Amino acid sequence: MRGMRPVRTLVLASARAVPVVDARPALAVAAVIVVLVFLVVAVADLVLEVRHQRTLGQYLRSWANSYPLFAAFLVTFLGALLGHFFWH
Repeated sequence: MRGMRPVRTLVLASARAVPVVDARPALAVAAVIVVLVFLVVAVADLVLEVRHQRTLGQYLRSWANSYPLFAAFLVTFLGALLGHFFWH
């Protein structure tokens, strides 16, 4: 028939065994690092608040007010990166 291609079999994997990499330890290490970063930032913010100094949020807000385009680019980039992680 014209316009029809012959049917071919689809090979999904090779015949020899391929070792599977276990990503759980790497994910656990990444999760611990993220939690530790949040913990350090929270403790630093608490210490600055108790000492009646400018907190990290106040420093971040003043920086974002000084450099609004760079802050917008950074937030957009981080949002796209986070969206990419959760999309795939």
